[in-house]
Amino acid sequence: MSATDGMDLAGAVPQDDLEALRRLIQGITLAQGNIFIKELLRQKKIPLGATKAEFEKHMLAAIDNGTLQRADLEAWLDDVEGWGDQHIYLYNIPRAITSDALWRDPEHVHNRVVQANLGDVWEAPTSLRFPEEPELTCITFADSVLRLVWHEGSPGWVPEPGRNYEEIIDGDRYQFRAFRERARRVVTRFEMRLNVRLAALFIPVRINTPEHKAAIELVEATVSRLLPFDVIRKKQIVITEVIKNLDQANYAPAPNRRPDVVTQSTRLTSGGAYVEFTSSSEDHGYAESPSIRQVRRTIRQQHLPEFSGSNGVLKFHRTDTNQLSREVKVQLYGTDRRIRIWRRLTASDVWNILSIIARHQ
Repeated sequence: MSATDGMDLAGAVPQDDLEALRRLIQGITLAQGNIFIKELLRQKKIPLGATKAEFEKHMLAAIDNGTLQRADLEAWLDDVEGWGDQHIYLYNIPRAITSDALWRDPEHVHNRVVQANLGDVWEAPTSLRFPEEPELTCITFADSVLRLVWHEGSPGWVPEPGRNYEEIIDGDRYQFRAFRERARRVVTRFEMRLNVRLAALFIPVRINTPEHKAAIELVEATVSRLLPFDVIRKKQIVITEVIKNLDQANYAPAPNRRPDVVTQSTRLTSGGAYVEFTSSSEDHGYAESPSIRQVRRTIRQQHLPEFSGSNGVLKFHRTDTNQLSREVKVQLYGTDRRIRIWRRLTASDVWNILSIIARHQ
């Protein structure tokens, strides 16, 4: 089966492609939050249901009758698949790259991609595959955004209580609990946004594993075929600065105003020692305690250069100014300059958060 074959679900569709699309739907319902699935169903006027099993049933029926077509899924997946619940490395884009005439014409970018022997995935349709290893499935350049996408199958197991059973063997009672294998996908991305001079590498693989390191090396090697990644790497945003600056900006929210970002915990280090401020609640920032807030105020703006932020846990609230669709916890790791978003979001939500982080570097 080709992942780049065209598809018109309202007409004759190859059975193999339909099966691949059904498998993709099953992966979507396993991986995505209910809030995003419901939004797709509402858009297409498909019955919602109350559980993931019902969502899946209605989506599969909509594929079979042509109500839900591949183009609908492509647009939706572009916004929700593989965004949030991941590790992120954020970079400033130097002017030497943004001023390059290459980026003024998508056709020039296309030619560069072809010269790099990557032309087979240029503007490729959404892949229906679940490859065993990370596979580059698409490169696009539009609206000053360069995006490279890798997909990888990630099998999982879901319980099937209806198939559980007991059996007596040699006089002993045994219980057999059934689980059904169910495929899902993980997505690795590199995205460069020239209009805001930011780039980000999105890795879904667990930290401190050989697979995580391999994913970073794969992305860097591929991107280097199109532009100088070594130059970008030197411009990686210094998260130790972001931690202390975000904390300084948000530890004392203005009266009667819900802040965009609340610090749940932060560790500031200096001279081989550290001071840490932490909330004992998952729902509140440490600065909501008047006495702790007063202690924090002793570190004034002019003292900040003496500190570096080694770790920070922040709660990004949904407000009129940040345009987030939902509340999310974000963890910042100063030593390895890493960002961890702990919830699935849309693409626009993730980039809103990254923009806030970049403003505090």
